[in-house]
Amino acid sequence: MIVANARQVKWITASDQKNDRADARKLALLARADVRLLSPVEHRSAEQQGELGVIRARDAVVRARTLLVNAARGIAKGFGQRLPVTVTATFGKRALAMVPPILKAALEGLLAQIDGLGRQIQDYEDRIAQAGAQHPELERLVSIPGVGTLTALTFVLTLGRAERFAHSRDVAGYVGLRPKQKQSGTQDPQLGISKSGDKYLRKLLVQCAHHILEHWGRDSALRQWGLAKSGSAKGATKRAIGRWRGNWRCCCIDCGSVGSFINPFLKWSEDLGRWNNGAEPELSGDCVRVLELPARGTDGSAGLRL
Repeated sequence: MIVANARQVKWITASDQKNDRADARKLALLARADVRLLSPVEHRSAEQQGELGVIRARDAVVRARTLLVNAARGIAKGFGQRLPVTVTATFGKRALAMVPPILKAALEGLLAQIDGLGRQIQDYEDRIAQAGAQHPELERLVSIPGVGTLTALTFVLTLGRAERFAHSRDVAGYVGLRPKQKQSGTQDPQLGISKSGDKYLRKLLVQCAHHILEHWGRDSALRQWGLAKSGSAKGATKRAIGRWRGNWRCCCIDCGSVGSFINPFLKWSEDLGRWNNGAEPELSGDCVRVLELPARGTDGSAGLRL
């Protein structure tokens, strides 16, 4: 059975003569001419959908807690009070001990809900950790500095079968990290990323890139490459994130002989000319390709395919 991508079949969805008979005829014509015209989609298994459901539910609860925390802060600020900076499982209890009696009647129920949501978030995170333990392919993903179980599991479950992507570039397009195109004749404007595909996964990947490139990021070859691409002027990190979003290499998808291995824990020398194990890097365009590098680092970390 072929499942068409409705967003890519405008001949059907945008027609002003749309009915079941006409739709069936057009689908048959497209499938007979070339099935690729239907942009077929592949459904996830019930198990994958269930695990993704836990991740989506956690995200919804986190957003709900954030909304309640902001509401509580706004109410307290009207009385000149400051609630705790950190949001932990005991945020409500600590905040309630700080506010004056006149505020307790207004905030008691709100803060209790916040603590309850915190416990629910922890429960979801425990389930995510258990689900991650069932996916051995996550080991390579979480070896990247700044990538945790949540992002790795979301990445694996959203993509499904890695074999359906012929090249790593196809993964970037699948999650909306490729640049949009509107070329005609000599006009080829530079546009932003397409933002198609899974919005939540795209957000997680950009957050990981921020973590790697900001001052708290662990020093690694991946970080040094990103900083080298961005320069040192104001807004360097933002430019680097933009480059990563437009040229993202989903480096943990094993696509046969495509690409080469890079260890994210290796460091550049001061002149950016050599790796700390003597392997020669080759900088070309928007990616780093390593000519000589073992599949696993000396510290046991997994090599990454670019």
